[in-house]
Amino acid sequence: MTDQEPSAAKPRSWFRLIIQTTVLLVVGIFYYLLKGIDLGHVWAEIQAMTWTEDAALAAIAAWNLATYGLVWMSVTPGLGFRRAMVMTQAASAVTNTAPHRRAGHRSWPDLQHARIPRLLAVPGTGGA
Repeated sequence: MTDQEPSAAKPRSWFRLIIQTTVLLVVGIFYYLLKGIDLGHVWAEIQAMTWTEDAALAAIAAWNLATYGLVWMSVTPGLGFRRAMVMTQAASAVTNTAPHRRAGHRSWPDLQHARIPRLLAVPGTGGA
């Protein structure tokens, strides 16, 4: 056997198929979940919340975000809460916005030499 580079058409066609399938699933799921919901009624319920309900909701949301930093602090000796939160939010932002492939495949050409995702995703390299 000879070592040949895979053709550029195959990864792009797979990428398009994955994107199309993802969009189809997201649209289908949101349609199914939102078809029986009256958004005007939901907004009216949100506006009718008391200040204590608003405060409780904000506290629960803050605690939810804080738990991510606490996990990183527990597994990384010497990592402070602020840096743990920066690392968590940066890693989430990169994961949700940067294209990626499964392990073992070549990296995307536009991110192959990019420094920003590596700085944000790897603690101790200047991103956190």
